[in-house]
Amino acid sequence: MRKVTVPKAKIKRKVNKRIHENKNPHPNKMITSSRTKRNVIRVFNKENLMKAAHHAENTDKNRSVYTNMLQEHIDEQPEDTLYPIVFDMIHNNIEFRVQIQIDENIDIWLDIDMDKFNKWTMWHDKV
Repeated sequence: MRKVTVPKAKIKRKVNKRIHENKNPHPNKMITSSRTKRNVIRVFNKENLMKAAHHAENTDKNRSVYTNMLQEHIDEQPEDTLYPIVFDMIHNNIEFRVQIQIDENIDIWLDIDMDKFNKWTMWHDKV
């Protein structure tokens, strides 16, 4: 089989042409306008947060909290309070490890099964 060589100048022109056609100076970064950006985050409500905490405690997950202490803390807050998930990652390929903001200076870590995570959390538009 015969090797075909292409001059480097032709390759450079093709790459430059593609960049200019897209009008994106950073081809690896996606261009978005402010109209298409949405500030949405996953949140827990009170009831589902307690379900997740009880589940983590009862199934001996690596990350769990004392549910009685959590219950005392969230009972002091209004009923419609939403608790944002500020960090999540897949852990052990069967669960999510999440960091949940409970108060201005308090956050907790929980391990939650994937199916329960999707069932107990909801997307919320951040205002």
